[in-house]
Amino acid sequence: MPELSYKLLIRQLLYLYSARYPSPIENKRLKEMYRVLIVDDEPQIVYGLSKQIHWEEFNMIVAATATNGVDALSIMESGPIDLLIADVCMPQMDGLKLILEVKRKFPSMRCILISAFNEFEFVKSALQLGVENYLLKPINGDELSDTLVKTQANLDRDRSAADAHSPAVHVFRANILERWANGSIQDFELYERAELLHIQLTEPEYRVIVLGFYRFPESADRIREASRWLDLCTNTMSAEYRGEFFIDSSLRVVCILHGDDLAGKDDRLVAAIRRIATQASSRDTRVFASIGPVTPSFTGVNASYSAALFHLGYRLVDPPAHYIFSGRLSDPRQGIPNERQLLALQFENALRDGEQQAAMQWARNYMKASTAVTLTEMRKAMLPLVLSLVRMLGESGRVSDELPESITLQLAEFTSAQSSDKLTHWLATTLNEAFLVIHGRRISYHMLVHLALEQLRQNYDTGLSLKTLASDFNVSPAYLGQLFKEETGRYFHDYLLQIRLQASQALLIDTDLKVGEISNRVGIPNQSYFNRIFKKVHGISPVEFRRHAQMR
Repeated sequence: MPELSYKLLIRQLLYLYSARYPSPIENKRLKEMYRVLIVDDEPQIVYGLSKQIHWEEFNMIVAATATNGVDALSIMESGPIDLLIADVCMPQMDGLKLILEVKRKFPSMRCILISAFNEFEFVKSALQLGVENYLLKPINGDELSDTLVKTQANLDRDRSAADAHSPAVHVFRANILERWANGSIQDFELYERAELLHIQLTEPEYRVIVLGFYRFPESADRIREASRWLDLCTNTMSAEYRGEFFIDSSLRVVCILHGDDLAGKDDRLVAAIRRIATQASSRDTRVFASIGPVTPSFTGVNASYSAALFHLGYRLVDPPAHYIFSGRLSDPRQGIPNERQLLALQFENALRDGEQQAAMQWARNYMKASTAVTLTEMRKAMLPLVLSLVRMLGESGRVSDELPESITLQLAEFTSAQSSDKLTHWLATTLNEAFLVIHGRRISYHMLVHLALEQLRQNYDTGLSLKTLASDFNVSPAYLGQLFKEETGRYFHDYLLQIRLQASQALLIDTDLKVGEISNRVGIPNQSYFNRIFKKVHGISPVEFRRHAQMR
């Protein structure tokens, strides 16, 4: 469709839609944008940060700028500021003194420190006060964007917290731990932060556990509830293991355990999870723990966390279970791709494209490639397909909406099939029901989110951004970003990155394009950033992925 007619259609739909829904200005969910103050004695830095970053995508606006700490304090005293971005070296009052003064006068303010030098000792005190991140000049745009995504999440938590004193892990430590787990921090930065925060990176083994807490009806104060579960998990696990504990951006409790012979202590781990489950049960809450594989290095924490997240869906196919060891199962998204992993990826693509018959055919091919003989082996072989389906169901509609009972009951029959034929029949029946549910959930999205998702799928390879979409939809980026996060449970930036990486996999398998060309074609012009993110997500580089895929 030509661009002009597309935009005209959008505006006509919005006009009709306004008869039923309030405008963005009237909508009570439209929150005030976060106000940013940039302080640096170099005018070109201030200008660059003010104009080159799409602040609206992070629900932020540059409210003021200053060239020294004294003027910055005066600005903060004259009006509200949510985020301070300050240089270390400035006249009259340096960045360190400014941060210390800010924390004394405005303890809830979020701060990011920037510097032209790696002055680790100089900023140590400031980092301990709760700085979101410490960025080196010249500032890497991708790293700043990642930091702003996490800062926005923290500001959202601050804004929605019932009181200012809700128990939480120290903000800076929690941010570093989550970036370590999700692979968005570079190794050299992690080394530096670990030294400051006394995070152990030299242990012989690491393992990540993700615990989901499910209460129906859901608690009105999910942040307070998550903090309570964090305390319970920390106290219970610390009695048996050394490790780090935090709440991730989806309010799940994450444990990064470390030590030696972790796999040899599985019985103790299961006992600890059962104690947690018993405590939660007394509060009408169900616990499910997904236990990631053991890794011999701190660099494998991201893969362990990713595997644990993928297998959280097991709670729906085996409702009585309290835990699963994901390391004992296959994950089609990790490691060197074999024939079945490639078939599983094709199955996922068919699900995403709404092609039910193709999905079933890829599933049959996948099972034919399996060496499974017994029913137990077949069920274990099929599980990655089932978990991919569960994840697709969850992502198909509003995150706050529960899946229909029809599909949850059908999924729960997975462990009941008593023959290979019945298991195959169960998969076909479940796929049919799942596609009906996915269709119903997709149309339940707010119209703007539905349109945004359509544009993401169709135009991910362009310079698509929250700002450009908001302009097309005639709404503010802040409103669209907030609505997108509320309905999908994810930030626009993260969702777009996932789609681009999925598209890059297909191009690596099906074409002979160079990695740099593929990076550009999926909308990531910075190849070094693309390589780093791809390896963090999939465990191997794009070149390795292609080489092993083409051998099959």
